[in-house]
Amino acid sequence: MPRILRRSTLVVACALAVAVAGGAAYALVPWEPTSAASGSRGAPARPGPLRLVAWPPEGAQGIPLETPISVEAKNGRLRSLEVTSPEGFSIPGYLVNDSTRWLTSTRLAPGTTYTVRARVTSERGRTRAHEWAFTTIVPTGALGARVVPGDDEVVGVGQPISVRFTSSVRNKAAVEERMLVRTSVPVEGSWRWMSDSEAHWRPRNYWPAGTEVWFDANLDGVDAGDGVYGNVHRTAHFRIGDAHVSIADTNTYTLTVYENGAVIKVFPMSAGKPMFPTMSGKHLVLGKSPVVIMDSSTNGIPIDSAEGYLTTVYWNTQISTTGEYVHAAPWSVSSQGRANVSHGCINLSTENAKWFFEWSQRGDIVEVLGTSKPPNQNAAVVDWKLSYDEWRSGSALYDPAPAGRVRLA
Repeated sequence: MPRILRRSTLVVACALAVAVAGGAAYALVPWEPTSAASGSRGAPARPGPLRLVAWPPEGAQGIPLETPISVEAKNGRLRSLEVTSPEGFSIPGYLVNDSTRWLTSTRLAPGTTYTVRARVTSERGRTRAHEWAFTTIVPTGALGARVVPGDDEVVGVGQPISVRFTSSVRNKAAVEERMLVRTSVPVEGSWRWMSDSEAHWRPRNYWPAGTEVWFDANLDGVDAGDGVYGNVHRTAHFRIGDAHVSIADTNTYTLTVYENGAVIKVFPMSAGKPMFPTMSGKHLVLGKSPVVIMDSSTNGIPIDSAEGYLTTVYWNTQISTTGEYVHAAPWSVSSQGRANVSHGCINLSTENAKWFFEWSQRGDIVEVLGTSKPPNQNAAVVDWKLSYDEWRSGSALYDPAPAGRVRLA
């Protein structure tokens, strides 16, 4: 049975606190005139006047899409109540309190005028019908999302779940609560907002090898803020492959390759020279290409300078977005295992680079040790440069209470 992970318990906001132009929070609809007080002391109380208490009130405009509809009969009972869209679709609801109140929590459609039709019987036995309407908010923008990894992918133990939104998100907590992660084994993790339009989910430690992961984000109707509402339901199902973790030690000039915790290869290597150090930190494998034309001018080094180059390179495993790869470098074989002579890449022999290329998968970890260049905000290192406590503090639902970050069901 998959486990369900949530960043916090669901917080339900009271819709009656929403201010709506043109109406108060409660609209009283009188059905019978108020009777004058009369009768002798001790006489039976006369039934009070029938009233409806409705939210949203008659004629209300700009109603948020997650507003619950509530209609309550005072001094009477609801015989029937129907809420319909212009297309004739009915909003589901239910009667409570001995048929004196009708409720629904179904999300509403944007820019739609809903008609409410009620039949109510007073305590005096008189049945009447009433009809009124209200209109939901017209969004200024739509919130879509792109999710990585995608369906049926097999990725490495360091791969985060990345969600990139098509618009900026101001109500981050409301959106984050919609993004659920389920796993086949217990895994503690948290969302972190990388920007107003991107959020990542990362486990406390690397994913356990073989874990199945299900992502579900029903953003339809969610209020992202500034008039932007979600209009998509995104899902993904992927699997974590074998645990591939490699340690590139720039002091010993070796690349030690671990699979599921065991050393399977130790390659001599050459990393960035002091003038062009390789970035330290835990790098994600971002992708692979058997052939890359490397042009030094893309990194600010003129091709015709002493350090310039324009070279066709083979068996390239990408570990940054700024030109760092593990790749074949037959020209530096004599330095591999002895000195760091590259412009920032990890140089291997052609045979070793081909093996590493074929073995690697997206989301594997290549940890670089011993250089003078610390990890920055590069996409390959940003997910693992922080401790887990620092990471989860970037969640919109974070609270500092200990434990309780994982709920199994």
